[in-house]
Amino acid sequence: MPEPRLALPAGLAVREFDDDGVVYDARHARTHLLGAASVLALTLLRDAAAPLSRPDLIAAIVGSERRRGRRAGTHRPRAARPGGGVKLGALGEADLRQRLHAGTLRLRTGPFVSCVRSDLDEVVEGIALHYAEHELGEPDGYADFHVGVERHRQWRSGLRPQVIFRFDADHPFNPLPGDQGFPMLEWGLNWCVSGLCHQYLTLHAAVLERNGRALILPAPSGSGKSTLCAGLVFSGWRLLSDELALIDPTSGWVTPLPRPVSLKNASIEVIRRFAPQVQFGRLVHETLKGVVGHFKPPIDAVQRGAERARPAWLVLPRYQSDVAPRFTALGRGRMFMRLLDNAFNYHVHGRAGFDRLGELVGQCDCLEFTYSRLEDAARLFDLLEREGASAVLDGAP
Repeated sequence: MPEPRLALPAGLAVREFDDDGVVYDARHARTHLLGAASVLALTLLRDAAAPLSRPDLIAAIVGSERRRGRRAGTHRPRAARPGGGVKLGALGEADLRQRLHAGTLRLRTGPFVSCVRSDLDEVVEGIALHYAEHELGEPDGYADFHVGVERHRQWRSGLRPQVIFRFDADHPFNPLPGDQGFPMLEWGLNWCVSGLCHQYLTLHAAVLERNGRALILPAPSGSGKSTLCAGLVFSGWRLLSDELALIDPTSGWVTPLPRPVSLKNASIEVIRRFAPQVQFGRLVHETLKGVVGHFKPPIDAVQRGAERARPAWLVLPRYQSDVAPRFTALGRGRMFMRLLDNAFNYHVHGRAGFDRLGELVGQCDCLEFTYSRLEDAARLFDLLEREGASAVLDGAP
């Protein structure tokens, strides 16, 4: 994952990156934890401090961060206009290259339209494979983001070719080696959504759906989240997103964002063995995360990209070698704090974000899941969906 430059526009500063290519501001993460801890402590003390108004206290705790977000000029995209239903796969290679080179390719992913510019072969190849089933926006129509991946034009880059990611007129990340253009585009699009689209409460989590109910897998890097997500995608669950859970702050439902799924190192071969039909693009070696590969999202996930889902399960996954698969119950207070760890813009939503996370925890079964083999995991998640949490807690091996 690219490292951030030191100087960025106000409101776009990022401080740390996780291993899944999602960026976040560690200062905000600490603010989330301190703010939530303060609210919980004040709740316990409310009987002893009856004159204090709890809503006012909550607003005071998060209000300064919310005002800071407004001053920073956060990006709130308007609804994308429906296109003509033309899929990217209908373009010939020459047409695709021309649009990318001219910066007129408008790609629809979930509720967003991105205007993409690039003349790199690996980016053209990656987009042609992974986004073939996605619809295009009008060439001169509205776009939420204007992004690009291009060669770094400095004298020393000729010794070792490098690429940069552009957002509008700025390039917010340090350059990467020249063969990492497509991963950089994917990481940059994650950054655009997680850092700028505050009409959603956004969590770092994989999300899948079955029978209208959403399974949310919030977890840090290295937990096996993406591998488990990929295994469930090829076991009858619909992919909503492998990185970003977009929670509607009004309804609490999850909005899909079906895009290529990123895997790294040993997980790539695990999924190839588990699902031989998987379509990986070009593997990229020697990144900061090791070997990185993306696979094409299932056609059904893309075609149903406007179908939201109601959250039903919150599960913290953890991969461990040579262990029996096991679900364990997790207290709602602990799950709430774990969600704060994985929330990108909780500070922007203020009290509404606090209330929405609380309602999300309250309406879902809260569980931890340890696994080693995807076959066992798929079987137990099928049981969870069919018969509920009590069945997997009582019947897990």
